Order: sequence, then C-alpha cells, then structure tokens
Amino acid sequence: MEPPLASVDLRDYMWVTRDRLGSTMSGTTMVPLIVREVLKKILSGLGDVAGRNEIKQLQLSERSVLTQQLVSHAQRTPSELKAFRALMEIAEIDEPVADEFKAVVDRIPKSDLSPALAVHIVTTASKQNKLGETCRAIIGENQTGKSGFEKALKQKVK
Repeated sequence: MEPPLASVDLRDYMWVTRDRLGSTMSGTTMVPLIVREVLKKILSGLGDVAGRNEIKQLQLSERSVLTQQLVSHAQRTPSELKAFRALMEIAEIDEPVADEFKAVVDRIPKSDLSPALAVHIVTTASKQNKLGETCRAIIGENQTGKSGFEKALKQKVK
C-alpha cells in the first residue's frame, strides 16, 4: 500500500512531533522570529552590541530560548567571545543563567577558550551580584592550568 502523502514534503509539519526546541532540519525552526533576529545580531560582526542591547526587551521565555541557542553556539565555537558575552548579559537580568554560563565554561576544554573571555570574566568578577560571584568561582577554579585562558585569569588576578 502506497501512502497517499508519499510525494508530499512533510518536513514543515514535523515540528508537531518534536518535544524540544530545534529540529533535524535547522536547529532553529521552532525558535521565535524575534529570538532568531536577536541571535543573528549578537553573532554578527557589526551588530553584536545592538543585539546584546535588545536582550533587555525580550520576554523571560524568549530570553530562555535565546540562552539555549547561545549555549549551543558557545559549545560549537568556544574560541568566539560573542555568545559568552551575550550569556553574561542575560545573566545580569536572569540570575539562574549565571549558573548555565559557568556550566558551559566548565564543560569546554580550557585550551579552547579565548583569553579575551578570561579578561571579561575578571572584569565582571568585581560586580556584587550573582554573575560576579559566578565569575569569581570560575577564576578560583582555574588557577592551575597552562592554557591561554587560564594564564589570562591568573595575570589579571594579580
């Protein structure tokens, strides 16, 4: 028996069967348009500051989706700073994101992380909020390594 829909492309309807954001087609098909636009700006060469500024206008649920997209991007391209900086911006608004930020930094081999990220972490560590506390924890836990990231943390701590 041949199915009557055998010649119909059903990929656009597959999202109904998915229980999580993302899909096998693009990874962002179920991400709200506004989040995709902000993410595109954040990861662009010229619009990253504008994109980070737009984070404040997003709803909590939109920031949550954006956080997950940024975590995925940071894990795929750990040497790029933009996703990490945007995660830190979100953590300033939504404190639990600070823990997600730390978890991403902890998961990635330190040799893959940028020394520029270390400088940003050290600068943020002076803040008296959850993100500052998280940054201080990252610094404290990464004092023994030899990677550029860890060396940058040590040099700035002195």
